[in-house]
Amino acid sequence: MALYKDRVEVLSKLGDVLEPYFIDPKTYPDKSLREANVTGDAFRALLELKKRFINLEWTKEKIEESIKEYVKEKGIKFKMIAQPLRLVITGSLATPGIFDTLYYVGREPTLRRLENFLANYQSPD
Repeated sequence: MALYKDRVEVLSKLGDVLEPYFIDPKTYPDKSLREANVTGDAFRALLELKKRFINLEWTKEKIEESIKEYVKEKGIKFKMIAQPLRLVITGSLATPGIFDTLYYVGREPTLRRLENFLANYQSPD
């Protein structure tokens, strides 16, 4: 809840913003997929990150280190993976920082959500 103390002004809205931490996204609107730029490269990056997350010590620091290491290895911009990952994990493009978000969603839900996305959506190229 600390992540949202500055984002939510009305207590009755708190349930809406916390829902993605407890309920897996079922679908992803085409518009959101386009806005998140879920291209073939991003799709492949999600697959590779899923593999990295399986045995990762699930701390914010290790999550951040793993993602930044991946970005550096591939020579890509952080945004290229942050937005697609944010969308796949929460169903939204507006969340607190991706490292905090992944940490609070948890390893098992993160892996399940990535698996669901990768199994049900085709890479655009």
